[in-house]
Amino acid sequence: MTKTYPGDPVELPLRQDAAPRPRAGCKTCSEIGIRRKNRRSAHDHSGVSDANVDLRRHQIAGCPS
Repeated sequence: MTKTYPGDPVELPLRQDAAPRPRAGCKTCSEIGIRRKNRRSAHDHSGVSDANVDLRRHQIAGCPS
């Protein structure tokens, strides 16, 4: 049988670390946390993931707390 792809598939590891937690006293963290909670209750898993990314980026960029 002829191979129609250049190589074997790459298996990426499944990310299993905990979701980031909003830091106390930070308004932005709180707003993102509320948005994530609302998305979770609406069963919007993509929205939950987006909020997690936003929260991680915010915290890495220098969350004031």
